[in-house]
Amino acid sequence: MEEAFLMRSTMFDIVKLSSDKLQYDLFVDDDDVMGDRFTSVIESNIVRWFFYNEQRLTQYLFYEELGIGENYKLFLEVQKPIIKDSGLPGDIDILLVDVVNPHLSIAFEVKKTKVIIDPDDRVILKTSKVKHGILQCKHMYNKYRFHKTFLMLLLVTDGANRGYNQQMFRYPSYAEKKSVYFHSGFGDLPEDVGIFIIEINQPSRNSIDFTGQISSKMLKSAKSNDQLNETTESIIAFLRK
Repeated sequence: MEEAFLMRSTMFDIVKLSSDKLQYDLFVDDDDVMGDRFTSVIESNIVRWFFYNEQRLTQYLFYEELGIGENYKLFLEVQKPIIKDSGLPGDIDILLVDVVNPHLSIAFEVKKTKVIIDPDDRVILKTSKVKHGILQCKHMYNKYRFHKTFLMLLLVTDGANRGYNQQMFRYPSYAEKKSVYFHSGFGDLPEDVGIFIIEINQPSRNSIDFTGQISSKMLKSAKSNDQLNETTESIIAFLRK
C-alpha cells in the first residue's frame, strides 16, 4: 500500500460585502469574475506574489514546512556581488540570510511547472523546464556552496475546467501529478540538495488574488554544508549595499 502523500494546504475565497445582503456563499461560481490566468504569469512574479500576497500564508506554508526560523531575512532575484559571472545560475531566485550568521545562508533555485486542466478534464503537465532547473541548481551548489541549497518547484494549475461543482475539489489528483514529485532528473542533483514543492491552484474564473489554493511540501531535506568563505564574504558585501 502506498503511503499517503500529505501536504500543508490552505484555500481562500474573498467576496465583496454589500449593505443589502446578509448571507454570502463561498467557493461558488455565481459571484466569480474572469481574472488573469496565473499559469501565464512569469516565474519571478509568482514567487513575489507567494511571499507578498495579502493572504500572508508564507509563515505556515514556507518557513514552518522547511523548519526555518524567523531570524532569516528574505531576498529575491539576487545577483551581484554574490553572482560572479554571466553563466549559470544567473541569479539566486530566493536567498535567506541570517544577518547575524551570514555563513548559514539558504539558497533556492526555482522552476515553474505549468499545469493545465483542459475542457475534457485532462491534466497536462508542462515539465520541460524542470531539467533546466536541476542544471541551474547543480551550478549554484558547485559554484557557491551555500549552507543549504534547495530546488523549489512551483506547480501552477489552472483548475477552472476540473469537472466538479465544488471549487475546493478542482485540482489535479496525486496520480495525475506524481511524475513531478518523483521526476526522473532528481537523481542528477547533488546528494546534499533539498527539494521543495509549492502548489498554487486557481480553481475558478476569479483572479488568484480572490480565490485560490496553496499547498507545500518538503520532498527532501537539504543537508548542511560548510559554506564557502568566498560566498559568505559576498553575502556580507551584499548586505552592506
